[in-house]
Amino acid sequence: MQYSNNFVRLNLHNQFEAMQRTKALRLFSKYDEGVRINKTMMYSITKEVIANKIAEICKQKGYKYVVDGCSGAGGNTIAFASHGIQTASVEYNQENLYDCIHNSEIYGVNEDIQFFHGDITYFDCLKETGFDPAQTLFFCSPEWGGPNYIQNTVFDLEQLQPRLTKLLKYARETGYAESCYYLPRSSDLEQLERNGCTEVNYMFQAGRCDAICAWFN
Repeated sequence: MQYSNNFVRLNLHNQFEAMQRTKALRLFSKYDEGVRINKTMMYSITKEVIANKIAEICKQKGYKYVVDGCSGAGGNTIAFASHGIQTASVEYNQENLYDCIHNSEIYGVNEDIQFFHGDITYFDCLKETGFDPAQTLFFCSPEWGGPNYIQNTVFDLEQLQPRLTKLLKYARETGYAESCYYLPRSSDLEQLERNGCTEVNYMFQAGRCDAICAWFN
């Protein structure tokens, strides 16, 4: 009987590992080549297929430069650089930044990215990069507060970390051409409109809306 219990536990462990790997492969197709993702990032990284869609939209809008203000382990940063957009990656968590650098090397785009450790709202990244503000998009996927965000029928955008109003103030004062935020699909649309949102993209994957991108001048 003891052997049987161990066998059941082993199977459950293997099933969990398989589920984690399947999820990780949605985030990074090159996961098996050594991509690093910590437990927090498993819930925070933009899926690769959606990150590529966002990068394609930025490319269509004619942006030559993007500053990724909360780059995490690099999902969006890698997508931007893979689409030929010069990219600056800014991340306040040093462990995540190291993972972002490591993962960008696996994708072969690390030489097209400038990496910065710090809080995006407290320094002028554009001065460090040399990017022309008129041709630069500020992109940010702020923390949503973990998986519990899904319990909210309407998501209050001031629960974001950093807060949306703080990010908007930074982007406008710094002089970016435009800013774009990757947000929960349940985000309060009236709240977005009150803050000057000009466009909303619904990001679908496998027939399901995963999130939205909200654009501001």
